[in-house]
Amino acid sequence: MSNLDRYNEQGFLLLESFFSRDEVSGFRDEIDSIINKWTAGKEQADNAVVLNDRLEKDDYDALDYSDEVGFHYDEVVNEDGVAEIIPRSIINLYLSGSVFHDLTFNERLLEAVESITGPEIRFFNSRCFLKPPKGLGTKWHRDIEFFDCTPNPIINCLIFLEDQTKENGCLKAVPGSHRKQHRGHLDIEKEFGFTPEGPFGHLPGEQYLECPAGTVVLLDHFTLHGSETNHSNKHRKLVSLGYAGAGVCNMQGEAQPSVMVKGSWQPGEVDKAALV
Repeated sequence: MSNLDRYNEQGFLLLESFFSRDEVSGFRDEIDSIINKWTAGKEQADNAVVLNDRLEKDDYDALDYSDEVGFHYDEVVNEDGVAEIIPRSIINLYLSGSVFHDLTFNERLLEAVESITGPEIRFFNSRCFLKPPKGLGTKWHRDIEFFDCTPNPIINCLIFLEDQTKENGCLKAVPGSHRKQHRGHLDIEKEFGFTPEGPFGHLPGEQYLECPAGTVVLLDHFTLHGSETNHSNKHRKLVSLGYAGAGVCNMQGEAQPSVMVKGSWQPGEVDKAALV
């Protein structure tokens, strides 16, 4: 079965150990370097959002459409019962320096993306989910809720920087759920006929994507997915890069600004770099 056939059947494509341990170690070191540049109090900056619960669309939009690196923070209670503000995710990661800029244009990675999108590839957004110890999971959702554009396929390319386990809150997905092509806010009770226990509850057919560090998952924007709380004592980091083919527009028919990574500009497309 080809990559495209597997992607079309499941709504995602898992490429195990795509990057070597040495490559992954370099990515992790760069993430640590980015975090260390941010001192206490930065959560009050214009390019930061403190999330007391789980992510909503407005939280993403505030930073996604800026032209600088930003952070989402969690407010958690440590073992001493003291509230702490800790970074949850890094936004616009490809603007942080050469390491993740070069990863965005990695030829081997783009070959995998091309097997789904075809030869015209555009880049839209990037982030690193840090998932700290005791960090909350992410409720069931479809990425189309946050990036409501057309035409499909629109892909989130997920690069796992740690071994993914149930203990550390690995990604879980519902294979085949992309075929329903639901847009807007997810209504689990309407779609499945019941309400799961809590925002991270179990759904029929769900699959835990347990896999080694260096694995890449190409995830369709219509695929239902989420994660659970990180119960380990280590971070569970992953990098997310958003790609699609040419001509992506929002639901009002307006061109979605993008970065050219492969192919040639088509009539009506908007170069994101020209807007900075």
